[in-house]
Amino acid sequence: MPSGGAGGHAQSQTRSNSTKRERKMSEVQQRPNEVTAQAVAKTLAGKIAILVTGQVGMTGKSTVSANVLHPRLGGRLFSVDSVNQDAKQYGAEVEAIFAADLHEMRVEMLRTSEPIVVDLGASDFTTFVQQMAAANMARPFNYVVIVTDTSRRGQEEAIGTYETLCRLGMPTDRFRFVLNKATIGARDRAIHQQFPVLFAYKRANPNFPLNENCYLPDHGLFRALHESGQTFKEALNDRTGYDPLITTADLEGDDATAITLSRKALAQALAASMEEYFEHAYKELDIQPKR
Repeated sequence: MPSGGAGGHAQSQTRSNSTKRERKMSEVQQRPNEVTAQAVAKTLAGKIAILVTGQVGMTGKSTVSANVLHPRLGGRLFSVDSVNQDAKQYGAEVEAIFAADLHEMRVEMLRTSEPIVVDLGASDFTTFVQQMAAANMARPFNYVVIVTDTSRRGQEEAIGTYETLCRLGMPTDRFRFVLNKATIGARDRAIHQQFPVLFAYKRANPNFPLNENCYLPDHGLFRALHESGQTFKEALNDRTGYDPLITTADLEGDDATAITLSRKALAQALAASMEEYFEHAYKELDIQPKR
């Protein structure tokens, strides 16, 4: 009897241990699925796609794409522009595509887990929009950022861009405007006075998503970058102390070196100044990644 009791106890213990092992194996088998589900949910929550556009060239679309959005969101930057310089001029890593290749870009948008910024040049706007309409592709973009300047044509085309994309089904609350090349600090030149066409449209259409605080100034940075031969990123990250170098070149009578160094020093200072405006504009855009 005692041995039988011990045997029964042993069998019971064996069954208990077996049950525990089975439960543990089940938990281990389920854990990868749980981790995957968590990773997928987190990845999907972080996906965001932004279209930066406008129907007039040289208003600053690439400036906003490369210097305001991409550095703060990260991810991938696509350029759709067959005529003008794109965001590469600012030192950004750019993936160039053709307006007619919207299908391939859509595939990339679906498969990537990173934020995407699409810099759409004015020369390719019509083709791109036609492709969007045919593919019903307005809604995959979380935001549309329309960049305009103070010219009457720039403002009128910004409104035209807005109305065109609205007709394709883009909800009003997904639009953002950047008021570029504004004059800052002039008492008699308030923002709404510099962009009268846009603000007149807003008075007639109260839901028009125009924010007078979302602006960038007319700035000497880009001339300085051209003269120094630097990209914005290079000038912004430049930690060189130029004053003693310039003084040394002057004392040695090396005018060419002194001028070159002075231009780099100016680009360095203007890049730091402009970066503050870029940060301000990003905050006013109120871009909200889902993560």
